[in-house]
Amino acid sequence: MKTEFAPLLKLSVAERLNLVEELWDSIDEDTSQLPVPEFKLEEIRRRKLEFEQHPETHYTWEEVKQYARAKDDK
Repeated sequence: MKTEFAPLLKLSVAERLNLVEELWDSIDEDTSQLPVPEFKLEEIRRRKLEFEQHPETHYTWEEVKQYARAKDDK
């Protein structure tokens, strides 16, 4: 591989994994500056409206966690 990043490929696997983790964390920090696409906003609005109209058909976050933990115990 002949790129400016070639020296990074000589790092150990552990060092490269650490680098990937640090890069990912830096991207995550910057994503708050990205605009949310309109199709995602529309989906959020649709789901919110669905929930408001039929709250009995949805689960609370506490119920979801409880269900997930119960599955882990099996």
